[in-house]
Amino acid sequence: MLYEVFYRYFEVFLVVFVRLMGMMTIAPFFSGQALPMRAKLAFAFFVSLVLVPLVVGYNPPQPQGFVELGADMMVNFIVGFGIGGFVYFVISGFQNAAQMFSMQMGMGINEVYDPMSEQQTPALGNILGIMILLLLLRVDGHIYLIQIVAE
Repeated sequence: MLYEVFYRYFEVFLVVFVRLMGMMTIAPFFSGQALPMRAKLAFAFFVSLVLVPLVVGYNPPQPQGFVELGADMMVNFIVGFGIGGFVYFVISGFQNAAQMFSMQMGMGINEVYDPMSEQQTPALGNILGIMILLLLLRVDGHIYLIQIVAE
């Protein structure tokens, strides 16, 4: 009984897990270096376990071999990477705008190390980047990202 359930829904679990890992490689808040890779893997694993009953209606085509399964998982990774990349692109735009503003205001000399982008950024750009990230969390953007991956 348990083996049949595992066998039937393993591919759905794998699709959700691979998409989550693709999103977590680049999406803000999930891709920071403060969270170790093992913790990201554990988070993606348990979120995938929770999401599998919600996406049971999704019946992926049965792959005929390992090559087709690998290609399907690569496509799902790219989908998750694209979702996270879009959010990263939007937040990077705000950070770059703040950097330009601080340079024009004469505060560009005041630079601090940004662990997210791993480079020196003006303090005002860093503050605005943190504010945008907190705004993403406040409007439940991290929950919406997981919902988009599940769909």
